[in-house]
Amino acid sequence: MKNNECKYVISFGFKDNIVITAVAVIFDVMAYVLHRRGSAAFIALAVIGALATLLLFVSIYRTLFNKIYIYDNYFVHRKSPFKEVIVNDYEVEDAWIRQMRNTNGTAGFYFYYVTRDGIKGKLLIPPVKYDYADYLVERLKGNDVRDYEKHIAAEYGVKNSDIPKNATLFEKMFIYSNKGPIFIVAFVIVFFIVLFTVMTLNTGQKTPYTVEQVAEVMETYGYDSIDNTEELKLQNSSVEHSVKCTSAYPYIDFMFVEMDSTESAKALFASLHNQFWDRHIFNTVIGESFYNNYTSKTYHLEDDYYSEIVRVSNTVVIAQSKEDTKDKIDELLTAMDYDQNTDNFKSKTN
Repeated sequence: MKNNECKYVISFGFKDNIVITAVAVIFDVMAYVLHRRGSAAFIALAVIGALATLLLFVSIYRTLFNKIYIYDNYFVHRKSPFKEVIVNDYEVEDAWIRQMRNTNGTAGFYFYYVTRDGIKGKLLIPPVKYDYADYLVERLKGNDVRDYEKHIAAEYGVKNSDIPKNATLFEKMFIYSNKGPIFIVAFVIVFFIVLFTVMTLNTGQKTPYTVEQVAEVMETYGYDSIDNTEELKLQNSSVEHSVKCTSAYPYIDFMFVEMDSTESAKALFASLHNQFWDRHIFNTVIGESFYNNYTSKTYHLEDDYYSEIVRVSNTVVIAQSKEDTKDKIDELLTAMDYDQNTDNFKSKTN
């Protein structure tokens, strides 16, 4: 029976999801952009965006799977994707609409019904579908509903003749078609799946390399690896292992340090940053990137020099080159999966 064309449907539609969709999209996109720029502010926005997205999916679920289809002498109450109740008019003992006020002060109208067999049901009524619920209540009470039908036809009816001849395909599919909300909801779901997939893939933990692995990378790209562990231990007792490579042309100085702990690596990274920032007082531009166990800073310095420091867990990379040969540094970092994800630049000019 439910496959026949129904008269009316009491359900939330696309318009009822516009506000929460906009909020979720805005906060999720802002969080993603700030994350890609390496700003810690993305965390707060991501929390708000996640809550808004959760509410959006609840709203979408309600739109798709919580509704009442009204037919000529019965109605179908769909309660979930797997459960629906078919109720004939003559089976209903009572039906009514009640306003319920939530703890936050907002009010909502609910349609209730009780059958002679004791089956109970209720449905939150979207404001724009209140007339449909009112019509159904009056019909179930045995009252004349012809005036209700005329009012609904005049207020909500959209006939083929009402569709402009010059309407675009988009308008025909999304504005005048009953399936428009389904297409839009499907698009929103796909959008968030793609967004969260990208964020997940770009926010995982990086795997720290060992000095042996770094030495192999250096030699793969034609550099001689030099173990300078003992030299560095004289300067910092927290150094466990270290390896470096240098080249006169193209100019590059690349050093990998393995510390005894992540905290030691963070301390070394902070110290290196302060040295770069204090020493190079003119025309310094810094690019920053960080997430989880990864932090990097790039320095575009005076005299066309370029430096970069990277920390992954308990390891630190210190590298320097000229601006026109920085791709050699990027080459090594990319091979190690230590390459930076974003550039959030700030300048120091005096």
